Amino acid sequence: MSSLAIDVRNSHGSEDDKVIPHWKLLLTKARKALAQGKEIECSPGCVRPMPGQPRQHFDLDGLKRLAESMLEVGQIYSGIVRRVYDGAPPVMYELLDGERRLRAADMVKIVYRARLIDCDDETARFIIAAVANFNRASHTPLEVSDSIERMRSINMPMEEIASLLGISLYWAYEMHGLQKLSPKVRAMMDPG
Repeated sequence: MSSLAIDVRNSHGSEDDKVIPHWKLLLTKARKALAQGKEIECSPGCVRPMPGQPRQHFDLDGLKRLAESMLEVGQIYSGIVRRVYDGAPPVMYELLDGERRLRAADMVKIVYRARLIDCDDETARFIIAAVANFNRASHTPLEVSDSIERMRSINMPMEEIASLLGISLYWAYEMHGLQKLSPKVRAMMDPG
């Protein structure tokens, strides 16, 4: 049995036996964590970015516009954070979603609103971050490709990835194909 699946059998060992793919269990963890989350407010300085988060590039002009908007009307959408115990003070939270909002709040020195979730699984946290990030401000092709690759690494079907990210199956395969590029070509595509 693959380590990426869980064998679930009924007490009689009948035809109803089934194997639940690991990625489905991760989606269940992610849904549960989000459903049980609580709204908090904190200083932007108390939040650190999630290592390996999907978005790597931030447009400074766009951040300035967002900061001005947040200063005028406030933060409309909450971010998503989890509590961390290994951060050096004053870090208390790790960001899963909302880094543009976090950076904008820090620029204009206002509190940051977030949904505090309890999720101890690194891959489930990444799925939350990837799903929350896509269908918003555009991502670079390499950010999309790297996120798809990470989900494929847990044997998540490409159909499920495309659905979660709100892209067509064809586009998911095309973006994933960028994984075959040499590091030199990848560096040329990196806008940073």
